[in-house]
Amino acid sequence: EHEGLRILHVYGTASERGYAHGFLLGKEIAAVAVAEFSARFARQQPLLRQVRDACDRLIEYPDDVAAEIDGVWAGLVASGADLDMPDLDRAFDRQDLRIANALDVFGLLGCSSFTVWGDAVEGGGVLTGRNFDWPLTGPHLLDGTLLVVAHPTDGTATAAGAGAGYVGAVTGISEQGVAAFLHVGSAHVTFTPEPGSWPSAVALREMLTRARAADGAKTFDLAQRLLGNTSPPAGYLLHVALPTVPAGQGPARVFETDRDSCVPGDDPNGCLV
Repeated sequence: EHEGLRILHVYGTASERGYAHGFLLGKEIAAVAVAEFSARFARQQPLLRQVRDACDRLIEYPDDVAAEIDGVWAGLVASGADLDMPDLDRAFDRQDLRIANALDVFGLLGCSSFTVWGDAVEGGGVLTGRNFDWPLTGPHLLDGTLLVVAHPTDGTATAAGAGAGYVGAVTGISEQGVAAFLHVGSAHVTFTPEPGSWPSAVALREMLTRARAADGAKTFDLAQRLLGNTSPPAGYLLHVALPTVPAGQGPARVFETDRDSCVPGDDPNGCLV
């Protein structure tokens, strides 16, 4: 715990990181999951059944993320946490965990962010930040929020603000200093993604793991390529920021994604909000 914020460090392979996450935070994951699924689906159980039936067809996780989620589930079960969901007349299960990690597909995640540089920053450099300002379904989302710092054996370490049991990056930064934020956009709502789509928060986490600050603006090419694996049914804006200003370019870029495309915004001049 650091100044009231819980921080979880996990190390090793994807499976090892997931198992540690699930085992150490079993009670917290159960508390958040039961409260969130009850709030979202207790009165819409036919909708949840549709989501469960469609999840494996619509959602694809990269191999390392799939292994990490399976590790979380194994650790969660081993922790002995109570997974009963009385309002749904059953227990939280592995399929529910996969759905929870695709929450940006089956629900909406909002927020706002900014990046400024050059004369806008006293002393120079790049200053970036974001706000969590989407509607809450209950206090469990605040109580369950933590910073997950992943130290993979085969990639860059990342820190992502998330709920217990969540492996994507709604907001995150890498040890290379590359930052990424997920926001609701204004694209046409289509309700279902293309089959085999990555969740947007997973694509951002993968980008942070693979990005190298020394690559500069090439990081934006990586972001666009990975975001091309997503097809959110409601449009998202993905804000990516670099730790330094590339020569002749801005250090931040926004990508707008929807079910059909991923389009980068113009190179901003001086600030991006």
